[in-house]
Amino acid sequence: MFHNNNCHSRVHGGDPEPSIALAKAHHRIFNGRGEDDHRPNYLIMVTKSMRNEEAILTEANRLKVHGTRVLGVGK
Repeated sequence: MFHNNNCHSRVHGGDPEPSIALAKAHHRIFNGRGEDDHRPNYLIMVTKSMRNEEAILTEANRLKVHGTRVLGVGK
């Protein structure tokens, strides 16, 4: 199921912040609302930036610990 919560992590034309996008996804999408315990959660992250890689991994691991499977696709 796709959720359209308008959780944009950057202004058009700006530099992406993948760690902020992951944190917003955790809070706004995978935080209990509309959860179905019988189906796994997946997040596919498409980005051109690996800026602040440690923060990205921290947020991805936070999602993973709470049962969301994270797949990153990028340049």
